[in-house]
Amino acid sequence: MKDDERDETNTGAALEGLGIALGPREAGLLRLGVGAALGQVYCHSFAPLDGLCGTSLFTNQVRPFANDGSGRFNHQAAVSLAHERAHFFGVCSSENHPHCLNGHLANEIPDIMVWNGEPVNEVRPEGMLMKCLTACTPVYDELLTCDNGGLDCVSTYWSSSVDGVEPREVRPRDERLAVQCCEGEAPLSPVTCVTAGIGGVETAAGDLGCPSLMTWPEADQLCRQAQRRLCTVEELEDASPTLCASAGCGSGQARGWTATPRIEAAELVGRYQRLPVEDPFHDVTIVRADGRLMWTNAAAVSWSLGWQDGRLSAGEDSPYGAQDLTVSFERDARGQLTRRVRAVVFLDEAHTRQ
Repeated sequence: MKDDERDETNTGAALEGLGIALGPREAGLLRLGVGAALGQVYCHSFAPLDGLCGTSLFTNQVRPFANDGSGRFNHQAAVSLAHERAHFFGVCSSENHPHCLNGHLANEIPDIMVWNGEPVNEVRPEGMLMKCLTACTPVYDELLTCDNGGLDCVSTYWSSSVDGVEPREVRPRDERLAVQCCEGEAPLSPVTCVTAGIGGVETAAGDLGCPSLMTWPEADQLCRQAQRRLCTVEELEDASPTLCASAGCGSGQARGWTATPRIEAAELVGRYQRLPVEDPFHDVTIVRADGRLMWTNAAAVSWSLGWQDGRLSAGEDSPYGAQDLTVSFERDARGQLTRRVRAVVFLDEAHTRQ
């Protein structure tokens, strides 16, 4: 089955033929298959990492029922389905997790998500347990919650372009946009942006070429596989100097995905401190009153804040005049930005959320 060819095996074409239209907030597409035609070729079950919430396809090629005419359920089909669904939900999508190996659980963990672990009697003498062992590893409950962004079916990531030529917009996660990957984390290390040579069609010399337009989960996965990350919206729009203008592949002016989540003004409310706290101006509370955000410090000095298109700014009533602020976010176990605000940067000083 080649799902990029619109023939009789194409899932999208089959759904269209049945009059089934895909909506903007699909959880995903699951195809239960029976292997290749006539059973002469092995077909590998497959699921994209982090494919949840979009039109990404994952397949289970194991026959759901026994092939002996008894009508009995094939247990291996359920095992393969659970395995591929874990991939689809993002389990072990980060190689930085100590329990993960090559997108699977480490071989020593007796679970259906292990990478390999052969010979089994040496690696796992206790055998293989056909269930998810949440008591043995935290990889399941670390990711699959709405609080930390592991389950997110809302269009919550900004798109933009180099220098902000294209305005910031929130687009559906399954829309196909350009990809710009970054590495480094200011101020700890310099940030660089790269697009060429990280994926896509191979060149005649066998080098990796430029990535095609991708959905948000595909773009996020591509950057992580290249040992990088999706750029934040601020990095993509950075014009002093332009960070991503010379990243290659001619996608500088194209609208691309970013790692920056969209949040509401209410999610900025809280207490922040510039550490170490050396005077009352370093102890700050952001409050919301009458639909407006206000910055109030322990010295009882307040001024208004503006929040529009993911940009935070201090108003003219600030003693420092109008200023642009930067919002930074916490990262989850995969290194992906969550909607939890970590700090607000004002006058080049980070005020960490308490």
